[in-house]
Amino acid sequence: MQTALKIAQWRDQALPPMLHPVPVVNLHVTLSFLGKVQECEFEELLMLADQIHADPIEMVFDQLGYWNKPEILWIGSDEASESIMNLAASLTKIRRRMALHSETRKYRPHLTIARRCNIPPPMSVVKPHFVTYFDRFTLFESMSTKSGIRYRAIQEWMLG
Repeated sequence: MQTALKIAQWRDQALPPMLHPVPVVNLHVTLSFLGKVQECEFEELLMLADQIHADPIEMVFDQLGYWNKPEILWIGSDEASESIMNLAASLTKIRRRMALHSETRKYRPHLTIARRCNIPPPMSVVKPHFVTYFDRFTLFESMSTKSGIRYRAIQEWMLG
């Protein structure tokens, strides 16, 4: 959570004010988006995820980027670690095996810092540079509420 706070502080100081910044509690790196999972599919999903063995992850956030189509501002790295790419690939195999959400874009680990940016903000003079370590991965349920998206942890798995 300390890294998330530092990233939010950097965003708020180094970039112009944004209409839809991602709240600190919602900052996360998506490994695989599953879409809608039926209740009857959870047991299989959890069982398959239990079988994943992956190394802890070191991630460097040192690039600021903008994706036009989803209108998001993000930070990430040009060189993703082998461990995060392997973990994401393992989860993608599960997603495909279970015929869950189909993603066509190549996976690029990133952290969304603002949504609904209909024009790209000017690049920051102060480049991001955050290093963080992940020793677990979590299955989250996203819920739409009147005050925005909320994430609820369903299950966590240790790495290493």
